[in-house]
Amino acid sequence: MQKTIMPSSSSASGLDKKQGNRLKKNNRSKKINNAQKNKSHWRRVITPEGVPVSFQLASRGDRVAAILLDLMIVYGLPILILVGFLLSGAWEHFLDKKEAIYVLISVITVVLFLWYNFYFSYFEIKWQGRTPGKRVLGIRVVDRHGGQLKPDAVFARNLMRELELFLPLTILSSPIGDGADGLINLLIWIWLGVFIFLPFFNKDRLRAGDMIAGTWVVKIPKTNLLGDIVQDQDIASSRTSKISDQTSQADAFSFSDEQVDAYGIYELQTLEELLRKPEVAPKTIKEVTERIKAKIKWVEPSIDKRASFYWKNHKGSTQKDKEFLKAYYAALRKRLETKMLFGVRRENKHDK
Repeated sequence: MQKTIMPSSSSASGLDKKQGNRLKKNNRSKKINNAQKNKSHWRRVITPEGVPVSFQLASRGDRVAAILLDLMIVYGLPILILVGFLLSGAWEHFLDKKEAIYVLISVITVVLFLWYNFYFSYFEIKWQGRTPGKRVLGIRVVDRHGGQLKPDAVFARNLMRELELFLPLTILSSPIGDGADGLINLLIWIWLGVFIFLPFFNKDRLRAGDMIAGTWVVKIPKTNLLGDIVQDQDIASSRTSKISDQTSQADAFSFSDEQVDAYGIYELQTLEELLRKPEVAPKTIKEVTERIKAKIKWVEPSIDKRASFYWKNHKGSTQKDKEFLKAYYAALRKRLETKMLFGVRRENKHDK
């Protein structure tokens, strides 16, 4: 008789524990890998105001979708206008007027030239790095050094697009009469492949135009205004100190509409991020304050009894700078929210 050996309950529970530990380790490793991947998509720059700002790189899929939408607009809109012109019957008025036909053809040629060649450059300058396609996908072009996106950088990256994409496609679509057309087509396809797949082989997802212009394509951060930082910090303090701080702060700082209009939502959120950080170097606070004061042409108020009463409980210039930033933040926030009630939305300081 053969005896069947049944596993004991202790050995079974031991196996279950081992499997559970393995699952936990696998989950931890997956979380760590995902976190590392997410970190690799973020880039950090220092703005001209001296504030570090983080950007998330736009995905390659978003960039492809944006360029396809833009190409549909670039080539589809003129076709729709032409079809509408033909269906309207307006062209019949030009049949007996040869001079009018020549003028019309010349005007159309100039308009199409400007449309095809300056579509991307115009919108990226006008909309601060966004074309209609980029705007739909929620991405934009930014300067890699944290400054303003300059026109020369926009023209450089868009001229490179001509060499990367449009010129090779134009050559491929044109007939070649000699026997070397096969070799030429092969070289052009290799040229196209190198530039199209270039963003897949560098960590910043840059195409050749971005490398030359010094730009990134990033996701546009949400511009929903968060809770008032002045109110949040006042709630944490006592009720009596909050009332005295608000009245004295209003007396110490008074900003004109021109001074408050110097910045937009992007700068408001940058300033909010700076003020919410628990530990910020005094040097950073001082540099940001000096840059803002220079930008708005701030004139220090004269020292009087109210000012001396306001500063008597504060220590050093760093605390004064923080109070200035908090006061300017509150004024800027109030101004932007008032404008948004009337449908006026200013994204950043360059948005006129």
